[in-house]
Amino acid sequence: MLGVVPDTSFDHGRVELGAGDVLLAYSDGILESCNNADEEFGCERLEAQLRATRSSPAEALLFSVLGAVQDFAAPRRLTDDTSLVVLRRN
Repeated sequence: MLGVVPDTSFDHGRVELGAGDVLLAYSDGILESCNNADEEFGCERLEAQLRATRSSPAEALLFSVLGAVQDFAAPRRLTDDTSLVVLRRN
């Protein structure tokens, strides 16, 4: 969570999204969701899921990632937050 700890500094910058670009913001609960073998979903699986659905609309991409995380962790319940924001510039 941003802004929870007083006197914390954050890097800031600026990026311009071109036509068709996607910006994905996610919480650690996405990456740290574990399966029955205690493997984390991780960055590689997230990137693979994004690449597989990169031409989809933002809403479809969001539900694709959330579904992939839930399928990966099943039958375990997700215990950490799983916040996800997808922006696509048309």
